[in-house]
Formats: sequence, C-alpha cells, structure tokens
Amino acid sequence: MRVPLSFRRFFTALQYLTRLPVPHGSVIPEELGKAAMYFPLVGVIVGGLAAVVFIVLHRVLPLPAAVLGTIIFAAFLTNGLHEDGFADAFD
Repeated sequence: MRVPLSFRRFFTALQYLTRLPVPHGSVIPEELGKAAMYFPLVGVIVGGLAAVVFIVLHRVLPLPAAVLGTIIFAAFLTNGLHEDGFADAFD
C-alpha cells in the first residue's frame, strides 16, 4: 500500500525533526523543503509530549527536577536540535 504524498511529507518532517519512528519507505529526503509546511505540526506534537512529561514528573518530583527531566526528554526526542541551535547562538 502506498502512503499518500501529504503523509509522506509529514513523515519526512517528523523524521527530520525527531527520533519518532516513521513507517518504512514513507520518507522523501528530496521533499524536505516542501515538508517544511509540517514543521509547526511536528512542533505541536513535540511540545505536547514534553508537556505531558512535565505534568507527570511534576506530580512526583519537585519543580526543578521536573523541568530538568522535561528538558532531557525533549533533547532526547529531538536529538538536541533546539539545544544545539541555542548553543550556536553563543558561538
């Protein structure tokens, strides 16, 4: 079964920005520019997952530990993409 082009572009964006698994054969590296339209949606997914992690951690840990755990989770999920960009700002 062939994945529709819009889903393939979404999966391309998802694979580029995160570690989340995507269906095999659904990524089109040449279409990354067109897949950029899905970057905000991927950001909502990453932010939503990080928010859920924060809520769960904050119920069992003090605030600083919950924040640190959430940052570690988000860095793992995105391969440190945002943290690397932040560090590049100081180069």
